[in-house]
Parts: sequence; C-alpha cells; structure tokens
Amino acid sequence: MAAGLNKALSLGCSTTNLSSVIKALMAADEKDPLVAPLEAWRFAEIARDAAKARVRVAHYTYVKRPAPEGDGWALEPFGDVWSGDRELRDYCGAVIDHLQSLRPVMEEIRDELARR
Repeated sequence: MAAGLNKALSLGCSTTNLSSVIKALMAADEKDPLVAPLEAWRFAEIARDAAKARVRVAHYTYVKRPAPEGDGWALEPFGDVWSGDRELRDYCGAVIDHLQSLRPVMEEIRDELARR
C-alpha cells in the first residue's frame, strides 16, 4: 500500500513504508485528507503491538507461554501497547480484524485519488 501511494502521489519516498508516506503527505500538506485515516489505522494499539511482535518473531526473541486458562498459547507482552487478550488465537483474531478494517481506509484513499 505504501509503495502504491508513493508512486500514485509522486511522493519520492526512498523508503516506502507507511510512516514515510504519512510524513511525506504531511510535509506537502498537513491537512491532506489521506493523513487522518492512514494515521488512525497505522497507530492503532493492535497495529503497533503486531509490529513489535513481527520484529521479535523475525529475530526469534519472543516467548510463548501456555495460556492462563491452560488451553492454547499466549504471547508475552511487548510493552504497554496492546491491552487486549494475548492468547494466541484471540490475538491473531484481533490482528485479522484490524487488517480487515483497512478496506474502508483503502476505499477512502481510492476516492481521494480519483478526485485529484
């Protein structure tokens, strides 16, 4: 998504991640209508926590423990970012729900790009 926005808007970001795209949009126009929905999605608790989990998983530095109820596994906390359930099935469900919430954000982006 970030690479597509970078290209579609000719932002010239050398690093195409969502943070760099948001910064470039704000540099061009702090009131750009794309900034608010992108920031809201990117900085949601579960998005920030899942980003930390991804880094730890990539470097094999995370711990799974039996869930407190004894049914399944739970991820260790990655700080105070996510206050929801850390049981692996519930956590993955929250991540999937958040990813699915990107659909209306993408529709907003598509509509805004069509207006430009």
